[in-house]
Amino acid sequence: MQTLFIGPVRAALAALLALFDLTPFVFLLPVPPTDSWTIAALIFICVVAGYWAWLSVKSATPKQRAVLPLLAVVAVLNVLTKLGMTHLPSTLLDRVPIGFIASLFGLDGEYAYDAAIYEVWCQLWLCLALFTCAIGWTVRRTVRAKT
Repeated sequence: MQTLFIGPVRAALAALLALFDLTPFVFLLPVPPTDSWTIAALIFICVVAGYWAWLSVKSATPKQRAVLPLLAVVAVLNVLTKLGMTHLPSTLLDRVPIGFIASLFGLDGEYAYDAAIYEVWCQLWLCLALFTCAIGWTVRRTVRAKT
C-alpha cells in the first residue's frame, strides 16, 4: 500500500506548518523592530521549520506519525487565537491579567502596549491548547474504554 505523503511532500508540509505555527510567537514579541532582530528571527524560524521537516521524514514509521497532526493542531490553535482576539467581547479581554512582561523587562509606552497584546495572545493560546488537550484526552480515554 502506498503512503499518502511521500518524504519530500511530508517535509514540505511540516516546514510550512512549522512556519505558520512559529511566526506569530516570534514576530509578536515586544522588541524594537530592527534589521538585525528581523534577520535573526527569520533565521530562527527557518532553522526550526527545517528541524520539523527533518523530524517528519525521520518519523515516517506508522507508530511515530504524530509530527504532522501536532503541527496541524498548533496551526488551528493559532487561527482560533486570532479569531478569539478579534471576536471575543472586550469585557472578557479586559479581565485578562496583563502587565507581567512589561514589568519584567521594564517596558513602557508603545512597547508596554505591544507586550500586553503579546500576553493576551499567549494566554488565549494556552487556554485553547489546554481545552484541546482536555478534549483529546477525553476522546482517547473513551475510545480505549470502548475497545
